[in-house]
Amino acid sequence: MNPDGPPRLAARLLGFFCPPRQRDEVLGDAAENYELQVRHFGRREARRRYWTQVATTPGWLWWEEVGTMTTTILQEAKQALRGYMKSPAFTAITVLTLGLGMGAVTAIFSVVDGVLLESLPYPNAERLVSIQHNATGMDIVGMPSARGLHVFYSEASRSFDALSLYSARTGTLTGLGDARRISTAYVTPSLFDVLSAQAAVGRVLTDEEGVPGGPAVVVLSDGFWSREFGRDQEILGRTVQLDGTAHEVVGVMPPDFAFPDPSVALWVPLRVDPAGTQFGGFNYPALARVRQGVTPEAAQADLNGLVGRFSERFPEVFTPERIANAGIEVDVHAYIDDIVGEVRPVLWVLLATVGFVLLIACANVANLLLVRAESRSKEVAIRAALGASRDHLMARYFTESLLLAVAGSGLGLLVSVGLLDFLVAQGPRNLPRLEQIGLDSSVLAFTAVLTLLVTLVFGAIPALRNRRASVAEVIRDSSRGNTAGRQGLRARSVLVVGQVAFAMVLLVGSGLTLKSFWAVQQVEPGFEAADVLSFYVALPESSYPEAEDRALFHQGLLERLEAMPGVRAAGVISRLPLWGMGELDPILVDGQPIDPDAIPPIVEMRAVSPGYFKAMGIELQAGRMLTQADADTRSGAVMVSRQEDVHNESLTKAPIGTIYYPLIMGDGVNRTYLTRTMGYTVRTAVEPTSLVPAVRGILADMDPSIALADVSTMAARVQRARAPMAFTMLALGLAAVVGLLLGAIGLYGVVSHVTGQRTQEIGVRMALGADNGRVRRMVVAQGMGVTAVGLVVGLGAAFGLSRFMQALLFQVEANDAFTFTSVAVALFLVSLVASWIPAARAASTDPVRALRRG
Repeated sequence: MNPDGPPRLAARLLGFFCPPRQRDEVLGDAAENYELQVRHFGRREARRRYWTQVATTPGWLWWEEVGTMTTTILQEAKQALRGYMKSPAFTAITVLTLGLGMGAVTAIFSVVDGVLLESLPYPNAERLVSIQHNATGMDIVGMPSARGLHVFYSEASRSFDALSLYSARTGTLTGLGDARRISTAYVTPSLFDVLSAQAAVGRVLTDEEGVPGGPAVVVLSDGFWSREFGRDQEILGRTVQLDGTAHEVVGVMPPDFAFPDPSVALWVPLRVDPAGTQFGGFNYPALARVRQGVTPEAAQADLNGLVGRFSERFPEVFTPERIANAGIEVDVHAYIDDIVGEVRPVLWVLLATVGFVLLIACANVANLLLVRAESRSKEVAIRAALGASRDHLMARYFTESLLLAVAGSGLGLLVSVGLLDFLVAQGPRNLPRLEQIGLDSSVLAFTAVLTLLVTLVFGAIPALRNRRASVAEVIRDSSRGNTAGRQGLRARSVLVVGQVAFAMVLLVGSGLTLKSFWAVQQVEPGFEAADVLSFYVALPESSYPEAEDRALFHQGLLERLEAMPGVRAAGVISRLPLWGMGELDPILVDGQPIDPDAIPPIVEMRAVSPGYFKAMGIELQAGRMLTQADADTRSGAVMVSRQEDVHNESLTKAPIGTIYYPLIMGDGVNRTYLTRTMGYTVRTAVEPTSLVPAVRGILADMDPSIALADVSTMAARVQRARAPMAFTMLALGLAAVVGLLLGAIGLYGVVSHVTGQRTQEIGVRMALGADNGRVRRMVVAQGMGVTAVGLVVGLGAAFGLSRFMQALLFQVEANDAFTFTSVAVALFLVSLVASWIPAARAASTDPVRALRRG
C-alpha cells in the first residue's frame, strides 16, 4: 500500500478495467480526488471511497464507450450505404459474386454436416461399432457376420457391452387394406441394448422371443402406428399380418428411432439358438457397443484373437489350414462408417470444390475492392490530412466490408436453400441421412464464421492499400497520369493468377469425373435393358412352404404374363441384376480337385425360370438353356455365367461367377430359399409401365394377399446404377463452370482496367506510329502473361490434389495426361478471349482523344 497515494492494488485494478483511451485521464483524476478525500475525511474513508470508484467507474465508462462505438458504427454504416447506393453496379456485382460463392459453400456444408458430422441419434453413439470379416487370401472384404459367430463372440469376447445381428428386408402386409410390401428389420433382441433404445409404448423385444420357436411378436415404428392405427392407445396385444403370419404388437418405438433407416416400419425377432453350434453363413450385419474405454482397434484385436478357435467351435466349416489359406480376419470399425462410407469422399471433394469457387469469388471481389480503394485514395489522403484518425478510417473500412459480407451471406443463405433442394432432388437415392440435411444451428454458425472471415479479409484490403496515403503522393501520382500504381497492379495480377489456378483445379476435377462418367456409360450391363418391366413378388412361407408350391405359383403367373397383349417374353430370377450381391457359396468342380484345406472358389447363386434369359436378351454362349423339364424332373442341371457377363452388384465392380438353378432344384441341393422372393422381368412391345395395372390385377386374382413390389423398368435401374457418378459429375461440372466464368471475368476486369488506365500511353504509342496490331498484341500479351503463371501454378496444384479424387474415379487415373492437357488448352483459350476484348478496344483508340484526356 502506498501511504502517500491511493491503494496500489486498487489503482492497478482501476487502470486494468478502464477503457484504454481513458485510462491515464481516469487514474489522474482519481489520484487528485483521493488526496482531497484524505484532507477532508481522513485516509481510511478516502481508501473506502477509492475502492468504490474501482467498483463503479469502469462500468460507466465502458457503457459510454459502447454507446460511442455504436454511434460511430451506425454513422459509418449510413455513410457506407450511401456510398454503395451511388455505385449500384459495383454493389450488385460484389454482393451477387459473394452470394453465389457463400451460397454454394453453405449448401454443401449443410450436406456434409447432416451426413458426416452430425452424431448418430443414440446415446454414446461413438461406441457403436460394426463387425465385418475379410478373407484376404481370396480377395474378399466386408463380409457380414453369421449366427454362429454371434453366439461365439457373445460368449468369448470381453470387449463389448452388447452384440447384435440384424437384417433389413421387405415383407407383405395384409389385413390393413390391400396387400402391400413394407420395410421390415429382423433383429436380435439385443439390438435394443446395443442402441440403448426403449419403446415409447409397451416394450421392446425380449431374449425369449429371439430363439427358435419363440412367439411371433412385432414392434411398430411411430410412423406405422400413426398411419395404420391412428395412434390407438390400445395397440398393445393387437396383431399385424406379416408374410401370412399373425404377429402380436408388443411395443411402439419413439418417433426419432429409425434403425437401420427411416423406412423401417416393423421390427421382428431374428431367431438365434444360443446353444447352437451351427455356423450358418456370412449373411447378417453385426452391430455392437464396445465397453467404456475400449477402442474399435482393441475390440478388433480381441476378436482376431478368437479366429484361431473357429476350427474348435465350427469344425465342419473351418480347419486351421483353411483359416490360414483364406486369410480370415475380423474388421471392427465405427458404425457411422457403414452409413456414410461410400459417400464420404464424394462430399469432402464437393466441399473442397465449392471452397475453390468461393476463393475465386473472393478474389474477384478483392479485385473490385482494390480498384475502388485506388479510386478513393485521394479522398482518404485528404481525410487523413484533415485529422481523421487511423482508427476512424479502419472503422470505415471494416464497416463497409461488414455490410458487403452480411448482404452476401444473406443472399448466400437464399441461394443455399435452392441448391439444397437441387442436391436432394438430383442426388443418388442411396445418399444417407437425408432427413438430417438442413439449415440448422451449426450451419448458421458456419455461415456466421464465414461472414466474419470475409469481413476481416475484405476490410483489410483498402486498409492496407491506403495505409500510407498522403495528399502529396496522391497528387504526384495523379499528375503522372498513372493512378493505378505498380503496387496495385501487382496485387490485382496476383489475385488473377490465383483465380486461374483455382479454375484449373476445378476444371481438372470436373474433367476427370466427366471421363469416369463416360467410362461408366460405356460399361455393358450384360443384358438389354430397353423395353423391360421389372418387379418383385414375395411368397409368404406360411402359404407356400414347399419349393414346388412356389414354383407352381411363379410358373402360373409367368404364363398369364406371357399371354398379355404387348408382352414378348417373361421370366423370373431370385435377385435382379444391379440389385446388389446375392447369396455367395463355394463351389467344387468335377475333375478339378482342390486341396482339402484350401477355400474353393466363391460364386453367386441365383434361381431362374427358362424364359428369364430371353426376356433379358442374354445370349447363350455354349451348351443349352434350362428348360421346364429340368424343374419338373429335378434333373440337377444348372447354368454358369462367364465371369464378365452380367453385372449383378454394380456397374463399377467386376462381376463374379454365377450359377443359375431352376426353380425346382436337383435332389440334395438345399437352396430352395432362393425362390421365396423373385424378381420378374417382362420384355414388352409397348411402353413397359403401361402394363403395371394389368399385372396388379392378375396378381390380385391369383392371390390377393401378395403385393407387387419395387416396380421399375430395367432401363431405370441401369440409370440409377449410374446416378452416383452422374451426381458427382454434375456437381463438379457446375462448380467448374462457375469458377471458369468468374476467373475469366476477373482476368477481363484486370486487363480492361489496366488498359483503360494506359489510354494516354497507348495514344502516344499510336501517335508515334504503333499500328493496331502492335497495340492489340501488347494488351493480349499482358493478359496472357498473367494467365500463363496461373496455368503453371494451377497445373502443379491440380497434379498434387487430384490424387484425393482417385476413389471417385472409374477406369481413369487421377493424373490423366489427356484431361490435364485438354483443361489447360481450354482455359488458355477462354483467357485469350477475355484478353482479346479489351485489346480490340484499345486498338481502336483515337490518339488525339487519348492525348486530350491526358
